[in-house]
Amino acid sequence: MSTDTADLIQRGDALDPDAWHALSRGLFDAWRSMWPEGMAKGLLPSRDHFDPIAVRQLLPHVTLFEVQREPPPMRFRLRLVGTMITQHLHGDPTGRWLDELNTDPQTTEGLTWVVENRGPSWRRGAKRAGPGRDYGSAETLVLPLAADGVTVDRLLALSIIYDPEGRAVLR
Repeated sequence: MSTDTADLIQRGDALDPDAWHALSRGLFDAWRSMWPEGMAKGLLPSRDHFDPIAVRQLLPHVTLFEVQREPPPMRFRLRLVGTMITQHLHGDPTGRWLDELNTDPQTTEGLTWVVENRGPSWRRGAKRAGPGRDYGSAETLVLPLAADGVTVDRLLALSIIYDPEGRAVLR
């Protein structure tokens, strides 16, 4: 497989986890099982429901964003950034705002979609952050978290970087 030229995007009810990398499926399954009784009522799990130990093999690929809604526009602060992501970015952006980094505006648009629609989003396509964006591709799953079960205040994301031949770059 060569570098992707077009994005594949799945959102909300149009998800097909069978097409995803096993690590993305693993986090998605963990998210769905975090608070099954609440999710059955249409509520979202919170950051408190997320047990990093339960998914420790995924943590190098995980990013946790804090959502700031006010004042507009919506902003995203990186609260936890996995080691594979920091290696790809050639630095640790923990504590920084996404809009302070050299990222594609479509990244913010995708995160905003998850917040506003309270649903998961998966994307595979050209890398949108870090050096060498034109080198290889990336797969990213973004999942909403809400302290009150309704208002999204955190985003849990997992990213897999692929080399130009389509091989996942893992530990």
